[in-house]
Amino acid sequence: MSGQWKLAGRWVALAGAALSLSACGGGGGGSSAPPVPTPPVANVPPTANAGIDQTVNGGASVILQGNATDANGTIASYAWTQTAGPAVTLNGANTAALTFTAPNVAAGLTFQLTVTDNQQATHTDSITVTINSLAAPVIVRQPTNPKAVQHGSALMFVVARGENLNYEWHSNAFGTLIKTGPEPFLLRAGDLAHVGEHCYYVVVSNSAGSVTSDLGCMTVEDLTENLDPSDPELEDRYLIAEGYGGMLFGIAQTGAGQLTGSTAFLGGRTGVPRAVEAARGCLFGGSYVGTTLDGQVLTTGILLPLGEHTVSLLWNSCRETEDDVNGLQGGLLVHYDFPNEFGVGSFTMHLSGAGQGFSTTNGTLQVTQTRSVNSLGRTVDDVDITVGEDFSGGNFRKTSGFYNTIEVLRTMNAESTGIVEADVDFDLILTVFDGNGYAATAGQESGGIMHLIFDPVPGDNNIPAHRSNSSFGALIGDLPNGAPSASVTLQPNGGSGSWGFSVVYPPDPDED
Repeated sequence: MSGQWKLAGRWVALAGAALSLSACGGGGGGSSAPPVPTPPVANVPPTANAGIDQTVNGGASVILQGNATDANGTIASYAWTQTAGPAVTLNGANTAALTFTAPNVAAGLTFQLTVTDNQQATHTDSITVTINSLAAPVIVRQPTNPKAVQHGSALMFVVARGENLNYEWHSNAFGTLIKTGPEPFLLRAGDLAHVGEHCYYVVVSNSAGSVTSDLGCMTVEDLTENLDPSDPELEDRYLIAEGYGGMLFGIAQTGAGQLTGSTAFLGGRTGVPRAVEAARGCLFGGSYVGTTLDGQVLTTGILLPLGEHTVSLLWNSCRETEDDVNGLQGGLLVHYDFPNEFGVGSFTMHLSGAGQGFSTTNGTLQVTQTRSVNSLGRTVDDVDITVGEDFSGGNFRKTSGFYNTIEVLRTMNAESTGIVEADVDFDLILTVFDGNGYAATAGQESGGIMHLIFDPVPGDNNIPAHRSNSSFGALIGDLPNGAPSASVTLQPNGGSGSWGFSVVYPPDPDED
């Protein structure tokens, strides 16, 4: 029994010793190996990127946008320095973005970007900026001398060659600055009274220099006739309605090209004159002065190139009397963008003193053109014309508001050489002026869509080549004396490729 106890006691003592050793672990009752130290991690330097090399014009504002990355930290600082080329003033040299003004010399400038991370490691990258020297502007055509009508608007433009041009238009009478900006035209709108001098000059400039134009002067024609739209005999309303219809077609033909007929001299299917040439005879009621393309005077006839370009046509008065005004009497300035095909793209047209079909038109037209093929395989042109708020022609002027568009949908013949029909949707309201000022407002009564037909070979029944199977209700209203509005029916009538409206008179009640 006691042996068993001894054996048990001895076992228990051994077990306790084991437990005691286990519980002591690495304490004072035992020992263990010291911990292995973690080796230090080497810093990865940052990566600098100064950007892509650039080519700019002299005088341009240049931005160098740098950036940097750091795999195991943060970017503490940026530092730009110039290492080659004519010295420039550095703005933001301690930031990621450096700016400076390019000198007007042909040169190469090199800049170095150094970035530092939070452990003072650095990295550099360089960029080269090539400077093209900028030439001072040159005036190619002096400002137009447009004719305007009292209470209308007037637009004149200048043609200059150069890059980054700025235009400052000044009044000669008062010496004041009228308008400044990148547009080479001046539009004066409002109540143009036939008093005083309407002459202006323009200063064309860029960072390389400036040039001052000759004077451009507006001839303002007085309106002497007084209209009475409330006349119970309706004669003045007929006159207003017929003029309104003619103006609608005039704008449509100017913006879209010929509505009917062949694709002849001016393109036929686009308002942009595709065939241009040097001075010749009479054009649009004047002696043709010539054409410029992208600031260059054309001396031979060409077809305009596709792409984005600016073209101008200018002409003098055809009259050869002592009363003729010297200098230019009008012109077109067109900025077009037809990437692949004329008639598929857009353009903005500035009319100065004259347009296709009427001689006192001033203002702007914005035109977009698309093209499709119908179920018969015929090409269809969709032309959308937006008339500028300051547009005026004769004694008609664009009325402020949303009604400012004309849409022309034209279908070509099988050979796509001529237009066989056109639907014209007029959504344009014009204000009418007379010698006393405001006379009336003219607009479509309801639905302004006209269907026009062109048949180059009239039928046996003397059917005219140009005809229409629809008429148009013109609403003459908003009369200042409170007279009720009146509706007048208009019927399109055509000639050889040109359209106009004539009044459809009601039958005489005295006639059987």
